[in-house]
Amino acid sequence: ESSNKHTGPVWQLRWVEQDRGTSEDGKRERLICISADGRVTEWLIQKRLDCTDLMKIKQTESEKKKLPGEKERKREVLIPRQAAGMCFDFHPKDTNFYLAGTEEGHIYKCSCSHNEQFLQTYRGHKGPVYKVAWNPFSTDMFLSCSADWSVILWHQDSQTPILTFSSTTTFVHDIMWSPKSASIFAAANESRVEIWDLSVSIFNPVISCFANPRAKFTSVLFAKNTDCLLAGDSKGEVSVFELQNLAAPDSDKVDTLHDVISLAVAS
Repeated sequence: ESSNKHTGPVWQLRWVEQDRGTSEDGKRERLICISADGRVTEWLIQKRLDCTDLMKIKQTESEKKKLPGEKERKREVLIPRQAAGMCFDFHPKDTNFYLAGTEEGHIYKCSCSHNEQFLQTYRGHKGPVYKVAWNPFSTDMFLSCSADWSVILWHQDSQTPILTFSSTTTFVHDIMWSPKSASIFAAANESRVEIWDLSVSIFNPVISCFANPRAKFTSVLFAKNTDCLLAGDSKGEVSVFELQNLAAPDSDKVDTLHDVISLAVAS
């Protein structure tokens, strides 16, 4: 029992390696989690299990437009509300920075050094954000997926989505970049598991596998040491798919992804 324990569901937790110096002893793993109570926390085991907050996510107020002829109202004093956290991902090169996705649909770029202020706010989703994932090769890019049926590709320096992918009218529960290619990712929506290769198409997945009619896909995971994709579903089953002819030997190059993005922005 911790006096600082979460007061809402914990949606994600992960061990994150952080550099603390140049020696091997300088690296340590931290256990991080995010909760519906709006807190991103780091768990510590000293004399007892306890945690410290990396961030308390405040709900963003939407700007209300004044109707024609409406008089200016006195500004009300509002108490900031916590925004429910849903997912997070630490930057692959600098673990001082991380993304946090929320139930209100916003994604925040945060720093472990500043627990009061966001570095960036990304608005594009119209439903809860279920997963955020940095591209392991082109580390300025990241993906997000949502209950609004879409997957969005972002550049960390831009608040405007680069590309939006939506192939079905179902929740997209999970996404993951391929560990072998900068342009390939997998997505799990309720009706099917998809593999997208942005060097082939930005409109349709290159592979789709449909779920059992009585089950919904909920998670995907690329194997690191073999060409397989794992998919979990709502009935508690895990399916293993063998992948063939997807990644070329030099597919970790980011040029292809950047070319795709340049064409998309230009059009």
